[in-house]
Amino acid sequence: MTKDNSITLLVPTYNRVHFVERCLLHFNRDECAYRIIIADGSHDKEKKANEALTVELGQNLNVEYHSFPTELSFSERCYEALNLVKTPYSAMHADDDFYFTDGYNELATALESRPDLIAVQGRIMIVRRENEHFRVMPYLYQDVLQNTPVERLMWHMRSYRPTFYSLHRTETFTKALKNAVACKSFWPRMFEISLSALIAIQGRFAFVDTFQGIRESHAEALSKNDMNWNAIAVSPKFSEVLDLYARVIAEEIYRNEQNAIIAGKGNSKGVSLQDLDNDVRKAFLAFLKIALVPSSRPRVKELTSQSWETYDIFAKQKNLAQYSQKIRDSLKVFL
Repeated sequence: MTKDNSITLLVPTYNRVHFVERCLLHFNRDECAYRIIIADGSHDKEKKANEALTVELGQNLNVEYHSFPTELSFSERCYEALNLVKTPYSAMHADDDFYFTDGYNELATALESRPDLIAVQGRIMIVRRENEHFRVMPYLYQDVLQNTPVERLMWHMRSYRPTFYSLHRTETFTKALKNAVACKSFWPRMFEISLSALIAIQGRFAFVDTFQGIRESHAEALSKNDMNWNAIAVSPKFSEVLDLYARVIAEEIYRNEQNAIIAGKGNSKGVSLQDLDNDVRKAFLAFLKIALVPSSRPRVKELTSQSWETYDIFAKQKNLAQYSQKIRDSLKVFL
């Protein structure tokens, strides 16, 4: 199976026609041959515009436009769209991102050669234009290779790195997203954390030293119905939401462990659902400490190296011979 027919990129969008156009132009410039699904939950006017853009700019792409009811939540729309994916690997590609085929190819190769991994992520940098200057920061990522679901969850949350835009095995990504939908949270930030946790409990995931792409930071990147972590922590609903998330994740760990025991591969002593619930709570609270007091985040040498290397990629981008013209074309929005 070639890389072209092994990966599907899922592009969720909501009332952002200008970003859909830019995203499709990027796919053309990058000569992307992967299957692309535009998962549109916009209002009718924007849906018509997005569908027309997909037809106009998708002639040389393997792209499909799918309309979803506007009332669906982001997580529900993504889950329904992911059920349309038939390829072994899949990735979320936001409508305002610039991820590259060359990077995805290397990520797919890593998954092919490492059957023990369920997801991999490369080097991503976040760029924000501030007048004539640019603010550049790395999207840091590190290996989560512990043996048990609880160990992986604890390590991942205490040094949290987003897993949302990794390249996933479609089977495990769909399973994680299905359980994340069950949380029914009205806080997008908590949804992302829960999805990341549900990925961590399923298996190991790792950093691959390849340039995956760019995320743009801008005013519209912030969800209109989101809250910052300070507001979430003091919300009267925080305990209720934490109870819900902890139980969904604990039940998934418990269910997987019971299935493993039946198959003769699990812990013969079994696990207590209440103990798992407590472990998940501890993991979430460890993450919350990092969110509220970033200086408490563990800093290891590998992450410091990623910071400088990511900066160097951008600082030299105009003159880097090893990056193809198609990548530089996509970056013209910044440069």
